[in-house]
Amino acid sequence: MAAASLAITAWGTYKAALVADDQLTQSKEASIKETRAAASLVNWWRDGDDNATIANRWLDPIWVSMYFHQGKQPTTKRGPDTYVFIGVLPPCTAVQVPYDRLVAEASRRTSGTARGAWHPEGIQYFLSDGTWWVRNGNSLLLEPAQAVPTGLANPRQRGGLITGPRASSTALQECTS
Repeated sequence: MAAASLAITAWGTYKAALVADDQLTQSKEASIKETRAAASLVNWWRDGDDNATIANRWLDPIWVSMYFHQGKQPTTKRGPDTYVFIGVLPPCTAVQVPYDRLVAEASRRTSGTARGAWHPEGIQYFLSDGTWWVRNGNSLLLEPAQAVPTGLANPRQRGGLITGPRASSTALQECTS
């Protein structure tokens, strides 16, 4: 009788553990979905040859860097990317940074040793919860699979190109949480 009782208790404990594990998995999936939804509210585009525009439609600030490579075309084999710190974008804001200013900063970071045209690859940014994301040149949202690269914006940085005299910002009406 005691063995049967013990078996029933063990079976109940096993089932409770399965339910708890399932709930934990569902919670993690919901958290990832929520973070991805927040990350999807950040976008960037290039306005012809004049400006790069980064839009933050999230209700928290984000820390943004644009990354570049050099070569004859975007598919050219190259060395490591060069990161240019854009700045801390306030919530519900779009910022326009002159493209020539971005290229000048990328050139300065390589001490003038690199040759060829600069190509923007995308932006990498931190959300306020510390997760970081990538939007590539086609504006596809990618989850980075590697460690945070050296030179990428981080939540301790201040300033950046958005504080420059030629940068401008616009309040966005379409913001969400």
